[in-house]
Amino acid sequence: LSFELHLDGEPVIVDPGSPVYARDPAQRNAHRSTAAHNCVEVDGEEQAEIDPSRLFALPEGAYARVDRFETSPELDILEGSHSGYRRLGAGLLVRRALTLDKRSRALRVHDTVEGEGMRTLRIHLQLPDCLVQLRGPRGEERHRAIELIRGAPIDETVAIELGPRDSPRAVVLLESGTEVSLEDGAYATGYGEVRAAVRVCLRMRRALPVQLRWVVLWVGERGQSCA
Repeated sequence: LSFELHLDGEPVIVDPGSPVYARDPAQRNAHRSTAAHNCVEVDGEEQAEIDPSRLFALPEGAYARVDRFETSPELDILEGSHSGYRRLGAGLLVRRALTLDKRSRALRVHDTVEGEGMRTLRIHLQLPDCLVQLRGPRGEERHRAIELIRGAPIDETVAIELGPRDSPRAVVLLESGTEVSLEDGAYATGYGEVRAAVRVCLRMRRALPVQLRWVVLWVGERGQSCA
């Protein structure tokens, strides 16, 4: 259930790529991991278990599916789910709903993890560079987020600004109760081509079932596309 976001042709949230294959198995597998992708990770586990000796195989274990897809001039909606973590507990199911709101120039994300018990959840956002700042939400951003994430309190302490400081591309706002940190990452632009990048980590420890709603707001007059 990972995704990429590009605005006006500029990569903003990306797939990590694969800079090497058999030459460096550890690096190959690191770029294939759940933590390297823009999705929900449960208890630090892989949603599809990786056999480190099989660099070109990933046996089906998540059983991901598309539950809904609709497109219109105003909204594109994609809802999906997977049961890759069912080995951690009966009924453990991950759902993600992505809504590309072309009117509000925003991407709404609604993540749900069903099941029982206390779990540590992480959502990683892989960036193509190191251009990110943590700051407080600004007035207009806050109002836009409240309108888009109805029924959930907005975190008043942190906004994640993506892009150059003097010309940001987007800003991420969250509902309250989520820890935010920045980690070292790597972005492969081609085979043998890798550059330093930042991975944003959203973390929480909660009893299941749990929901997390967050939104990516375009900054300026950029266009939008989501894949």
